[in-house]
Amino acid sequence: MKKLLLGLLIFLFITGCGSVERTKNEPKPAQTDKKDKTVAISESEIVAVYQAGKEYSGKTMEFSYQNVADEIVRLYNSGNYREINVFFNENMDKNFLPPEKTEVFCKQVNAGCGKMIPDKKGKKIGPQTFMLPFKCEKGMEMNLVFSLNKENRIQGFWIKSADYSIKYPEITEKTTVEDIVKTIADSPKTAGVVVGAYLNGEEKIYAAGLSSIKSKTPISENMIFEIGSITKTFTSAILLQLEKEGKLELTDPIQKYLPENVKMPTFQGDDTQITFEHISTHFSGLPRMPSNFDKYVKDPTDPYAEYPVEDIYEFLNGYKLTREPGETFEYSNLAVGLLGNLLVKIDDRKNYEELIQERIFKPLKMTSSTTELSKVDKKLLAKPHQSGNETKNWNFPAMAGAGAIKSNVQDILKYLKTLIEGTHPEIINEKLLIS
Repeated sequence: MKKLLLGLLIFLFITGCGSVERTKNEPKPAQTDKKDKTVAISESEIVAVYQAGKEYSGKTMEFSYQNVADEIVRLYNSGNYREINVFFNENMDKNFLPPEKTEVFCKQVNAGCGKMIPDKKGKKIGPQTFMLPFKCEKGMEMNLVFSLNKENRIQGFWIKSADYSIKYPEITEKTTVEDIVKTIADSPKTAGVVVGAYLNGEEKIYAAGLSSIKSKTPISENMIFEIGSITKTFTSAILLQLEKEGKLELTDPIQKYLPENVKMPTFQGDDTQITFEHISTHFSGLPRMPSNFDKYVKDPTDPYAEYPVEDIYEFLNGYKLTREPGETFEYSNLAVGLLGNLLVKIDDRKNYEELIQERIFKPLKMTSSTTELSKVDKKLLAKPHQSGNETKNWNFPAMAGAGAIKSNVQDILKYLKTLIEGTHPEIINEKLLIS
């Protein structure tokens, strides 16, 4: 079954529209029967109502979703990004978009969009979910989407392109991978795509579209892409190599491998320790990103570039877990970024680039793969795009293990075939596959 599933796996490298994090999951709206209630509250009073809690001058927080959307647009357009947090519920405010992250999020949106220009009223798209279409100052069409809980606090919030959805052809026995590739390449705001397929021992590569919308450069199957969070699977593969060699145990506490002046956080003084297994499977209890990350974001279009490893340790020293390790899944770039740095130290390497070159790329002859932009032939480097506009490639000096790999489809197929065939168990351990 593993081989069948992996054999059908297709790696898509799309240089089209991305989310703010290129990787940010949209929260699912809660399903309740709450109605959209409205009372006579002027727009100027809305923020004051939220700040005061459930009551403000005898008025309850029961006004329309449109009022909330209008106020978010006003705050965004005036540059008062942090004030948007007044609408959030506790979980949004603490874990997903605290004030500093809301500010960075809005700056990233502003870099590609400019001001929001709503040209029509929004509408409910679910029991508690509202969508406001708007045009960007820079021309793109976008949607502001949020969902409210029963206290009228935002529990889900995202901004996405209005025309990014891909209308795939009806899948029949005659549908080919090439048909699907062409559909992706022809979809709005997508520059180009390269697809590698491996099934029943046969390998095929398809390429369509452009490597850059700006330069109109045709894409080729040799283009090198940022593979993003697929990098995390490589980091886990190295973790399993070191376990097999006896250099660590998956159940080892992370604390054992940290500098003496760094203390891993615990939950309410409990002695349950965060282990390698926790941080590699996103069950550590660590947040998606460290709270001190945003002060280093000098360029929102290359957010990881200035963040130092030392500040990961600074964050750990001051953080308190909100739940016990192993209790709940929470996707964490921080955790896997930390894992990559620990593996470098344990294997006595200079950096993550040396670690992954020696442990995976060279043994598998992945000659076009690297974690460092300076090593990539710029003529072959696909430009990333956001909302149809060309943007920057990302650098990951402190969190390379979470998303730094640049590669092409030929190299990724070598990795895929190793996973499927099990030809190099010393490189790719079968534990990497989820049964």
